[in-house]
Amino acid sequence: MSPNLVALLYLVAGVLFILALRGLSSPDSSRRGNQFGMVGMAIAALTTLGSHPPADPVAWGLVIGGIALGGGIGAVLALLFAPKSGQELRGDIADAKATIRYPGDDDPEVALLTEVLVPELVAADVWSRG
Repeated sequence: MSPNLVALLYLVAGVLFILALRGLSSPDSSRRGNQFGMVGMAIAALTTLGSHPPADPVAWGLVIGGIALGGGIGAVLALLFAPKSGQELRGDIADAKATIRYPGDDDPEVALLTEVLVPELVAADVWSRG
């Protein structure tokens, strides 16, 4: 592969990475940013393999095996940590909040303090640094 072509392909991949970062800065353009990043990474990886190919079949097997293993681990983790909808997340937070017990929950004076005084302090904004 020509050194000029390699340099051009790496330049294109670099521009796509920059566009990916720009796209990921906003929820509205995050899909486009992810696509730019994936295409840029594919160009960079294929350019590297094309300009400096592995020497023997065992090395090719290791490269392909590494890509397959990394892709498999990434796919499993993506499924395990997939984001939830806003409504489902709020429900999970409310369920977790209902199970939290605070020190002094059994003491009526402490319960009065946390139910009456703390909301008053928050409403009065006593902790603001303004």
